[in-house]
Amino acid sequence: MTTDPGQGDPGPRPTLYSPDWFVDKLITPVVTGIVLTVFGFLAPGWLESRLRAPTCDDPRGLVQVDPKGAEGRALPGETFPIRGKVTYEPENLIDGNTSTAWAENEDDLGDGASVSLSFAKPEDLQLVCVVSGYAESWALYKRNSRPRLLEVTTEQGRRVAMLADAGSPDRPAVYQEVAAPDGRTSKITLTIRSAYAAQKDDSRTRAYLDTSISEVETWVDP
Repeated sequence: MTTDPGQGDPGPRPTLYSPDWFVDKLITPVVTGIVLTVFGFLAPGWLESRLRAPTCDDPRGLVQVDPKGAEGRALPGETFPIRGKVTYEPENLIDGNTSTAWAENEDDLGDGASVSLSFAKPEDLQLVCVVSGYAESWALYKRNSRPRLLEVTTEQGRRVAMLADAGSPDRPAVYQEVAAPDGRTSKITLTIRSAYAAQKDDSRTRAYLDTSISEVETWVDP
């Protein structure tokens, strides 16, 4: 057999069981299969982690920004024999203490009562977390009304969030995400649209119709 001088010599082909044959036919497919298998196990979790939206438990790369002030009608303060002076001012929402609370001062369960939080400058708001109810203790949580529907208004629009009655005897303070319009705003207003009514423990205890919120966290895109 002659070789066409116009064609280059293809060179020697790998023979059966030569090192090149082992690489092409055995090692490469096995390594490729292992890589694909490992990626198949790890990729879904990795992708889910990368795509997961920020939450109150895991705000991811967001930064918490404290509002500079809070405004709204509040129940007048009271003095108790053991607890002393207790206030229900809007500033309690942003004091970092879930044992204090804002209590509205409207009729019945406070439908339409609102409180506004303002920032020092416009912020790119991405996440709002709320501790619903008077979360100092389980007894106070039950005996004070808690928001059920909460309207959130910013300079980007308005949304309504449904809150769960999430407190429990061992954990009355539960942060819940509320739907808020994303984007830059210098103010956020929370308006109560309905509430879970307070319950009495027994005939000797008192239930309060006033609806309370213990804490609000605002998270922004830095």
